Amino acid sequence: MSKLIKIMSILFVLIILLIGIVSEFGGYLIVDKKERESVIEQIRSVPQLPKRFYELYNLIHKNTVANHNHWSLIINNLLINNKESCPCNDVAYFSNYYSGVKKIIFTFHIEKFVTQKECLNFLVEKYVFFYGCRGIKEASKFYYKKEMNTLTDKEMIELIVMMNNPSLFNKLRHPDRLEKEVNKIINEIL
Repeated sequence: MSKLIKIMSILFVLIILLIGIVSEFGGYLIVDKKERESVIEQIRSVPQLPKRFYELYNLIHKNTVANHNHWSLIINNLLINNKESCPCNDVAYFSNYYSGVKKIIFTFHIEKFVTQKECLNFLVEKYVFFYGCRGIKEASKFYYKKEMNTLTDKEMIELIVMMNNPSLFNKLRHPDRLEKEVNKIINEIL
């Protein structure tokens, strides 16, 4: 029995080491240097959002931007059965590594070079809000006839909710549904 426990302990340690090695160095194996530099440059080139947007996004999405890496989010998701995704993980959808193990390795890899906040900037710049609106700045002008930095908290929350599911929370087709969800969030976080 004690031999079995020793073998299981050694296997557990080896698996943890393997996971650590793959997450640390695996990105260098699957992402070539030119593509990595291109992705990082694209992410870093996007302008920042208003500070209040980050604060609201963090409140709604359980500090996904405040978390420094994918590990902390994975651990939190396992411990509290939460299904949040970090922005750097979502950036993988815009790459060739959009599913499975490659997506996880890609996420760990780009987190060495960019922050969650930079990834969020990239995501909201690329996000499609319907009606020809690509990016949160265009959505701000389309839905509110305002610049992003002049939106109210409620308007920013509406955009964040729309990003969760733009069809379900479509401001023009389902305004009541969007309003209900936004009010629920406002009551929870503010």
